[in-house]
Formats: sequence, C-alpha cells, structure tokens
Amino acid sequence: MIKRKYVISSSILMSRRYASNCKGVGFTPVTFRQLVMELYNNPLFLFDSEVVVDSDFYQSDIKIYNSIGLNNYFFDSRDYLGSRKLIGNALHEIRLSCSCVDSLELPIKSKSDSLKDIYNSFYTGFFDYSMAVKKVISRIESGEYDSFFGSIELVVLDRPELLGIENILFDLLVDRVDSNVHSSMVNLNFCHTTCKSSITKSGNINHLFVWMMENKLKTNNTIVVALDYDSTAAEFYNMIDRIPIYFTRGFKCTALSLFEPLMTGISHTRSKVKDDTTFLDRVEWRLRNELKESVEVKKIFYEKVLAIVIKIKKSLCNYIENGIKIDILGELLSEIEGIYLTQEELGLEKKGLHITTLEDVYTLEFDNVAVMGLVHGNYPKKVKLDPILKEDEREAINQTTNGEINLIDNKNNQMLEKLLSSVRNNTFLSYISHQEGKLTVPSIFFNHILAENKKPIEVEEIYKLCGVKEGYLSDLLDQKDYLDIRSIGTQNDKIISYKKSLYSREEIESDYGLFETLNRELSATSLTTFFECPYKFNLQYNNKIYFPDLGMTDLTQWLDSSLRGQFIHKIYEDFINLFILEDENDYGAFLQKFNNEDKFNTQFEKSSKAFIQENKLDNDVPEYIKRKELEEIKEIFSKYIDNELNIIDDFYPIKAESKFISDWNIDCEIITLKGVIDRIDTDGNGNYRIWDFKTGGNPFDFKKGYLFCIDTPYGPKINLQHALYLKALKDMDEFSDILSVEAGYYYTSDRGNWAKVTYQGPDPIEKQIEILKTYVYECNGGRYYKNPKSCKFCDYKSICSNNQKKREGILEDRINTLISVLGEENV
Repeated sequence: MIKRKYVISSSILMSRRYASNCKGVGFTPVTFRQLVMELYNNPLFLFDSEVVVDSDFYQSDIKIYNSIGLNNYFFDSRDYLGSRKLIGNALHEIRLSCSCVDSLELPIKSKSDSLKDIYNSFYTGFFDYSMAVKKVISRIESGEYDSFFGSIELVVLDRPELLGIENILFDLLVDRVDSNVHSSMVNLNFCHTTCKSSITKSGNINHLFVWMMENKLKTNNTIVVALDYDSTAAEFYNMIDRIPIYFTRGFKCTALSLFEPLMTGISHTRSKVKDDTTFLDRVEWRLRNELKESVEVKKIFYEKVLAIVIKIKKSLCNYIENGIKIDILGELLSEIEGIYLTQEELGLEKKGLHITTLEDVYTLEFDNVAVMGLVHGNYPKKVKLDPILKEDEREAINQTTNGEINLIDNKNNQMLEKLLSSVRNNTFLSYISHQEGKLTVPSIFFNHILAENKKPIEVEEIYKLCGVKEGYLSDLLDQKDYLDIRSIGTQNDKIISYKKSLYSREEIESDYGLFETLNRELSATSLTTFFECPYKFNLQYNNKIYFPDLGMTDLTQWLDSSLRGQFIHKIYEDFINLFILEDENDYGAFLQKFNNEDKFNTQFEKSSKAFIQENKLDNDVPEYIKRKELEEIKEIFSKYIDNELNIIDDFYPIKAESKFISDWNIDCEIITLKGVIDRIDTDGNGNYRIWDFKTGGNPFDFKKGYLFCIDTPYGPKINLQHALYLKALKDMDEFSDILSVEAGYYYTSDRGNWAKVTYQGPDPIEKQIEILKTYVYECNGGRYYKNPKSCKFCDYKSICSNNQKKREGILEDRINTLISVLGEENV
C-alpha cells in the first residue's frame, strides 16, 4: 500500500520544493495548521466535528476594541490598530496554551485581570482553531486515529514554529505516526567557498556571475539565497531580458515602476478628500477606469489593489458603526505595499536562476549555493521580544495555569549553517561593503571562516577576506564602538536585557539606563533628541553607538536632506562673511550688488565648489542629477537675496556660524552646552537678533505665542535653539552693550514661506532652566524611556524592540513633567 506522506516544515515553499524533488508518489506538502484541520475534519468523525470559526481580522479587531473598557490596563493603547493586533496575537497564543485563564496571575495584577476580561469577552461561545487542536489531541490519546495513522507517514524537514499545545500535538504525531525526521546536525566545510564584497548591488550580482563562469556553473544547478530578498529580487528583475530568473516568493510590487505613481495619486486624493468613505469611492473609481485600459502586469496589480480597497470599504462600515477611528490612508498604503506578484502573473516561466529566501531552503540540499546580503541585521536575525507578554509574565502564565505558552527563544538562528552543511560543491558568500562611502557591518557568520583559517576573530579580517579595498579600512576607527557592540555582542546583551522591562507603566521607577554618569556636555540637537526619545539619546550620545545605514546607495539623488541643508548653510555663511569682510554697514547696498548676474554666479560657484571639495561629493551619481540639484540650490540662494531685500530694515548681519560654549548651573550640576549660532544681526545701537536657519517647512502657530513645543503626528517636538543662543550671546564678552535681544528661526525656503519667527513669550532662559532641570533629574535617575511615537524614522529601531506603536502609559511621567515646565496648554 502506498502511504500518503505529509511533508512538514517551517515554510510551505520549502515543503513543496522537497515534494517536487522526490521521485516517489504520495508526497503532500502541508502547513501544520492544514494537517491539524485535515485530522479534525477526517471522515471518521463526520458527525463529531463542530464548524471551526475563523473570524475575519477586522471583525476580531472590533471585538478587541469593544472588549477594552476605561479601567482596562490596555486602555491607553486601544485607539492604535497596531496595538490591537499585538493584543489579538497574545490572546491567540494564550488560547493555544492554557485550558483555562481563570487562575491566570501576572506580576502586575491589573494586567492579568485586564487580559482575562478581554479573553472572556472575545472567546465566549467560540469554537476556533485552538479547540480543534485540543480535540485532535484527545482523539489521538484515546486511539481513535490508530487505523488512519497506519496509512500515512510524516516527513519532518524541521520543526515548524508552533504555539502552546501545538507543540504537544506535534510530539504526539511524531511518536504515533511513521516519521522521517531530518537531521539538524551542522558540519561546516569551507574548502570551496568564495567570499566577495562590492560597493553596489549590481556589482555584487556581477561578482556572482563571474563566480558562476569561473566554476562553470549553470542556472539549473545553482540557487541564490537573498537575505534581503525584496531588494535583491528587484535588482535581478532588471535582468530578466538577458537571463531566465525564477522568483520563488514572487516579486514585491514596491519595485514596479507603476507603484510610486499610484501611491502618490492615492495620497494626493486623500489630501483633497477628508471623508473616509468618499476617499475610498474615489480611489475605487480611479482603479476601475485604469483597469479598462491596463494590460498584463499593470492589470493584475490594479486588480489586487482594487480587491484591497473593496475589503477595507466593507470593514469601514463596521468601524463607523462601532465609533472606531482608523487611519484609512495608512491602512490602505500598508496593504498595497504588501502585494506580491507571482512568477505567472509577471509572465515569466518557472525556470532559470532561482532567487529565494533562506527560510524557504535551509534544510534542503543543493549543488551550488550563492548567499547575498550577508551583513549585520540580515543574518543572524535579531530576536523579537513580545511587547505584550514579557518573559517573566510568560513564566507566570505557565506556573499559574499549568499552561504551555512559549518562552522567548534567545538562541542564535542556525539556518545558514544548516544550509551550507549540505552544499555538495561550491559556495559563494557576498555582501554590500559600503553605504555612502562608509563601511557597512558584515555578518558575524564570517567568523566561522576566520576560525577555520585560524585567523583572528576581528572585523578587519572579514574585510580582508571579502576583498574590501584597503583605503577604506581607516573608517574602522569611526565605527569601532558600533562594531564591538554588534559583532562581539558585549553591550548588545545589556540592551536586550533592558528591553524586557520597558513595557509596564507600573515600572516607571525602573532603571532604564545603560549609562551611569550624567552627560554634562550637550548641544541643542542632543537635548532635543532627549525630549523626543530619551532611549535614543542614551544610545546615540551616551553610549556612542554608531548605526550605519545598511541600505544601498541611492544613485537617483546626489544630496540627502542633511547634506542639502549643510550646503545651503554654507552658501549663506560665505555670503554673510563676504559682507562682513567688506566692512560695510549698508546691507541694502551690498544686496543690490548681487542683482548683477555675473557677481551672483561667481559667488555661488565659489561657495559650492568649496563645499563639494570639502565633503568629497564627486561620487557615482550621474552628472545631470548633480546639475539639477545645484540649480535648485542656486534658485534658493537667489530667493534668499530677494527676500533679504524685501524685508530690509535697520538691522544687518555681523556674525555667521558663530561657535559658543555656554555653562548652565542646574541643581548644583554644571551643564555645558555647545553650538553654532547661524546668524547674528544688530542695528549698531545695542539691539540684536539671533537667527537659526531652517530649510524645511514652518510648523509654528503664530497664535500660540511660544516656540518651545509643537504638536506633530509623532508627539511633541521641542525647539530649544532660541533660548540656548540667547544666553550664549549674553555670555559673550564682545556683546557687552546689549540693550535687547530677539531670538528665533529663519525659514529660508518656499515650504517655510521665507518666514522669520521670533519668540514672543516669557523669558525663554527661565523656561530653558526648567527644561534642563528635567533633563538632570531624569538622567541622574537613569530613566531613559522610549517614546513609541518617534520610532517610524528612527535610525535605531532595528536594535530597539519598540518599533511598533505601544501603550502610551510609559510616557505619563514625561508628559506630567513637561506640563509642569511648559504649561498644560503647550503640551
């Protein structure tokens, strides 16, 4: 009798590949959940199986929202869709792990009571997947499947990721059913291994093809494992006219040329239409019109987007009925960004060089394997800590309920080691070595090769192994702290240990710091960072963790926003210094001279050439892009001169980029603030104005009459330069004749309407003292809290587990402090 062989692994794609490679018959790739449902719905139990209810996500989300009352521990997070998803995941895991939650007790009683309230409200009279698992376990233990088990086999490629009692069921199946469990032994051999690095992804791919040619390899006996699959697939997609390529996971729509125009159009529609229903109607109407003329890939993509719009429209009605507000635009864009197109939808044949993920192949055997993207963060992957159920709370659940909830697994991932142990012939390991001229951080996987070659386990040796140019090794000095932390893991272990105590609002007095000494040297930027997110301040300014950008160089732009701002500042600085050098008091006459086009062009070219040479900006960006951006900056400079002429009065500039050091005595602590004042003006009679140049939009509300605090979508934004610069000016000996000083911000752009905004409230120095008192108090107590609203664009989010919106309870202490400093109306 031919037995049916169920192939199980952590990836259905890996199971399918294994089944297709087997020459025998009867192989059936399944997920563990599919196997459970097959067993549950087995015809032997036709009249003994209830219908399993799998509620729609939006239905579940609304149930969770309605289950969280005013006094619930999670009430602060109720209004955030991301937080409700996390709560839903926790409920599902508890459901699969505990037979009863009545006895559940966590260290924080209010939290356990709140979880039980939500759980009981959500699952009352609910027969779901977890109940099916329990029913199957009961049937196996009573021998009801014995006859059926004689007709099947299990092929276990690796143990899938299971929750709670799924682990009990899995062990029962392996014990009762004929099972072929593949070995997980690791035996690495690097005799036929080539290591390479390159500056760009295209260069990395070129190295791959050279390696294949040198070893006479073919596309049908070589597989490419992309550790950053989406971006690597996008690079290979540009080559499909020259070489057949098979994308095992499909192709993410974000890399299609039609993606950005659609997203821009949707965002533009939202800016014009505020009503949610009308907005979705407009988007649907546009998509249906586009579909009439679309062909091939575009048509398929638009059909998928249309299906998402219709699904969200249906859910919106339910949200409106329940009085729940959701970010319709954010939800829509997030869903669209997750669209993948299959090989068939792209119109490509299922053959050629296979591009795949590590998760989909690591237990299989291949002749030749190329691994791309071997940088830190891609491998090994970081452990994700659950923000709802911490490790000690998971232990408490198991102890108080006799549950089987999973504890956090801190083991290093060994997927790549398993894959390379089974390679029959050649291995190619590569990564992108540079980002914007700086070395990236290679994966510690290269340590295996260094150990086999009896080389010191040092990052410099990895660079030599992969052929990184010698000239770049001097950059190591700038990255040493980061490399020590990320490669050796000394301080990273401390960071992980502190992560575990960052979620409970009752633990406000916990020491959140990794830095035990008060940082007494600050700048306006670092102090602003502290008030936006103390945890980021601690990583960046206390622990000096350098965090390189691991992405590829964007050759479609020359200057990023930071460099562009520096460039414009340099143009203004040279212009003001020229006026000061000519020793004229008639600023208007000086400005008029630059109506002469030749004089204007000469000044601009002189300043821009100096800035380009100083910052070594002659990179690989095409010349036409450089010229375009230079023309844009030149236009800004021209408008700056015009604006200066339009608002001319008795004041004129006397200083540009004036450095200062200012000491503040705060509760017996001397805090030194260093900085640079962009521009100082005077009327020659003891009256002064201080300006901080801004090149972005002007966010200030003139009606409020203060400049310290601005509301943004990511929380309050603190502005401190005017107060710091005001005191610095008063402390300077050369300005002993001061009668009055105004301080503010000069928005030198169309987005900022070329506005000059000055502080109009009470003495800002007194307010600044109160702010610094808050800083000293918090830091001396080691309270480096996280602000969950500032995560989206944070450089440190990959080493901070707070990269999703969490409860705002943890911010209460900070907010109360700000209220006492700034006043409730300002916070």
